[in-house]
Amino acid sequence: MRLFFQRRGDDLSAAKEFHRWWSVETFLLNTDTKAGLAVPLEPSLWSSVLGKVGNSSAEVTAAFQAAAGDVQNVGVTFGGCYAGHGVYVVDGPARFIMMHYTL
Repeated sequence: MRLFFQRRGDDLSAAKEFHRWWSVETFLLNTDTKAGLAVPLEPSLWSSVLGKVGNSSAEVTAAFQAAAGDVQNVGVTFGGCYAGHGVYVVDGPARFIMMHYTL
């Protein structure tokens, strides 16, 4: 699981690469735990939809800061090989319960 935020006006196109950001840090869902995930809005801790880390260049850092200053959506995504492309279960049922969400 990763944290996610989306800049206002995003149309999900590749042209707006810097409108969608995912936390670099993940939370592994294969344990029975009540741990949490907290990620500050620091450019080095976030990756764009095409995988550019927020502090990889001055241009990317400026784009990250613009997105962080104009957020429309926040949430979590579940990903396999990419941050938001789904999740699957091995060996029986699974349940995800979000107990608390703070911005």
